[in-house]
Amino acid sequence: MAAILLLVILQAPDTAAARLVEEVYGDRIAAAKTAESRNALAAEMLKAAKSETGANRVALATASRDLASRPTIAVRAATIMGTASPADPPMPVLRKADALWARLKRSGDWRRYHEAAELYARLSGAEGLLGLKARHRLEEIAKAAEEAEKPPVPKQLYSVSTRGGVAIPHHPAMDKPGARTVEVWAYFVRLPKRLFLVTRDSPTIGPWTLWIDEGSLRGQVAPGNWLLPPDDARSPPLPTMKWVHLAMVYDTRQVRLYVDGKLCVSYGACPKLRVNANDVKVAKHPDRCVFFREVRITAGALYERDFEPAWYGRTTPQTLLLLHCNEGHGSGLKDSSPLGLRGTVSQPEWAPAPQMPASKQAGAATRR
Repeated sequence: MAAILLLVILQAPDTAAARLVEEVYGDRIAAAKTAESRNALAAEMLKAAKSETGANRVALATASRDLASRPTIAVRAATIMGTASPADPPMPVLRKADALWARLKRSGDWRRYHEAAELYARLSGAEGLLGLKARHRLEEIAKAAEEAEKPPVPKQLYSVSTRGGVAIPHHPAMDKPGARTVEVWAYFVRLPKRLFLVTRDSPTIGPWTLWIDEGSLRGQVAPGNWLLPPDDARSPPLPTMKWVHLAMVYDTRQVRLYVDGKLCVSYGACPKLRVNANDVKVAKHPDRCVFFREVRITAGALYERDFEPAWYGRTTPQTLLLLHCNEGHGSGLKDSSPLGLRGTVSQPEWAPAPQMPASKQAGAATRR
């Protein structure tokens, strides 16, 4: 890339100015191997261009534009280049600029924003409405370039149709005998009256379900017919407008429910679970009131006492299902467990995620 850039510089309209740029910056351009180093050098050259005039100014701006991968640098450099060569006649340039910018806005191709900026910059010195429009477009392109450099806002699974939820096809490993742990990271905009977070309770009686009942967390297991848990086997009302970790642990002797890693419910349970071919359902009967971040099912009792929930669930050989609900789109949701299943989402809605707790930022980055 460095060799190509030097060739472009030497082919610039003013060869003397281009050669001067090559003499001053050629070795550093050739040595810039990473995007970070190229952008740093491009920014330095752009700053130098602003203090130059005439051909030297244009040559520096051209080299800066061609070296930069950051759209903000490329747009500012292209603006200097365009300003140095006013359009004459202006109307064909305006039509070309308008058509190009319209296409770029539709496609979001920020790598070509500088092309539109250069065309509008050629018109920015015009008098009257033409110059005003060109300057307005340059401001719009500059803002779009800034937005393009921002990291993408992750989107969470916000809600699904009230009928289907997320369906994960049955796998024989789901019926492996023994203990289970079911976990969910959720963010309740408001507390639902009833919501099945993760369940295998349909179409026939299933082995377990984790659900919300009147704003409290409840968990249930079944050997063949439902054994209703005690009515007081429920958590206190769950918090709203914050991320909360919910977990159900079944160890073949009892069921334990945890909220944010704190034990809040335990009661005796059956020693063996029912076996059937029910799919796993996530967010069954939702009411557009909850964001989902993580769903994990593990063959084993992960927690015996209070614990610190991991923000980003990790996969182990015992993981039966692991859904990262900020990594999906459309109607599909990939399972990151060793089983490699795929969830089908019924009428999903993906929305920008509420901010994760500051204490969890590092955990999300390292994917514990």
